[in-house]
Amino acid sequence: MKKLSFLAAALLVAGAANAQFNTQTLGQTGNTNGATQTQQGSFSSADGIQTGNNNILKQTQASGAFNDMNSTQLGNANSTIQDQRQGNGNIANSTQIGGGNASSQFQHAKDGFGATNQRATIVQVGSFNIGFQDQGGVNNVASITSVGNLNQASQIQGDNFLGSFNSSATITQIGNSNFASQNQKLDNHVATIDQVGSSNNVAIQQQDAFGFFITPGNTAFIDQDNAGSHYARQRQTGSGNLAATYQGTNNNSSDVTQFGNNNQSLVKQNHP
Repeated sequence: MKKLSFLAAALLVAGAANAQFNTQTLGQTGNTNGATQTQQGSFSSADGIQTGNNNILKQTQASGAFNDMNSTQLGNANSTIQDQRQGNGNIANSTQIGGGNASSQFQHAKDGFGATNQRATIVQVGSFNIGFQDQGGVNNVASITSVGNLNQASQIQGDNFLGSFNSSATITQIGNSNFASQNQKLDNHVATIDQVGSSNNVAIQQQDAFGFFITPGNTAFIDQDNAGSHYARQRQTGSGNLAATYQGTNNNSSDVTQFGNNNQSLVKQNHP
């Protein structure tokens, strides 16, 4: 049952159209709550806190720059969708405490050229959680941290007309049987996956280039520790690439494919 809400119904549906310096704050306590926060304009902020199970929170900042949105969910089987479009310098943060939660973050521009200097962060504590981040543009940063077992984390950068340049993606997973995937399109990227735990952790990284703002670029790093049946895969396509895979003991497998200029690869399977 919904016990607490600090927003009027109209404010839950949409913020003031084309206005700037908007602020929305939402608080819900109970089960099976749903809320939508929508803003247009620059220098706006949206904050949502939900306590309980089976909650859904959708935050959308449809236009403007230097906006920020924050979602905090305490409980199980919660869902957060954060969407920032047509702006630069936006920040999205999602924190979920509990199991079976899902968080998705999208930072794109409507024209397909992408946006710059965006920051997306997901922190999940518990098991069976899913984190997904999709960024288009240049100089973007994506980060997912999950603590628990059987978690999934996926990151995509450059899924837009001109791809992405000089962006970084980081996934940190602590627990067992976790899955991590990173896909970066075009050049000058940095991708990092760090998994600590045993039993069937999987990490996959893919990077490409040969177009647009080409400089010596791509770097990929995978580190899997402790005893377990790990699998790591790294694929890189264009200039000045470096791939490093460290894996712990027991049943490790590694697959590295590099194509292009100045490529280096180092794989240690029973590391350090």
